[in-house]
Amino acid sequence: MYTYDNEGAEMAYYAQQKATAKWIDENDKDITGKKRIRPIFVLNGVGEGLARNQKSSHSNFMDVTGSYVGQHGEDTDLRYKPVDTLRFLDTIHKQKAPVSVIQMQAYYRKTFIPMLFKGIIGGGKALKFWRGGTTHNGSKKDFRENYWAPAIKGQNGVFAKIDKMLPIIREPQATDWSANIPQAQKDTIAIGERTHAGKHYLILANFADKDQQVKITLNGIKASKVKDYFTEKQLASVKSGSFTIKIGHFNNGYKVLVLEK
Repeated sequence: MYTYDNEGAEMAYYAQQKATAKWIDENDKDITGKKRIRPIFVLNGVGEGLARNQKSSHSNFMDVTGSYVGQHGEDTDLRYKPVDTLRFLDTIHKQKAPVSVIQMQAYYRKTFIPMLFKGIIGGGKALKFWRGGTTHNGSKKDFRENYWAPAIKGQNGVFAKIDKMLPIIREPQATDWSANIPQAQKDTIAIGERTHAGKHYLILANFADKDQQVKITLNGIKASKVKDYFTEKQLASVKSGSFTIKIGHFNNGYKVLVLEK
């Protein structure tokens, strides 16, 4: 896959994009000299008008697109808060290429894993990781010093758990039911719904620096039990359409729940 870094609105340079795609089409060949299918991934960010042009100029250039989990949007009114860029590209721009790649940075550090789950909530189907550069405060520490590194590997690591989640990750993020959390927690907790094989699932991420109790209210479905997706242990009971759950923080800052009747 080829990567075209377009976060700074370089999408305006049509001639450059056309030349890039043409070069790849002409030169990307296998060992026998046969042309290969050339997926071009474009990291879009939320620059003005980037994805809205998918039907015309970029339909033959961009095969897959994606964005950062959250960043400041140039063509939204939410200039002072990060927006859900993956969802924004998908539902607002309605672009042709799939929003499937979560762009992650080494310097996310303590909130790296919650960011990863928020990306999945937003519709991310793949992960692109950038390890270079500095942190936001200018530190040049090696990425292996990140808080999250020990938590991603192993039989019970986060990546193994995400592998188990693949059937529900593949499902559309739009559902005919919803789950709401209190307004006061919306800045620190992300929540998303999925339906797979007739079952209902919730994915949550906590960005606070401490564990949180959150009350979740269900709309459009009936459930009585809430189970942990990974352990199948019952965590709560649904009463009058609501239940309360505890979410960890940092490396444990996520929950995947199964809602059962």
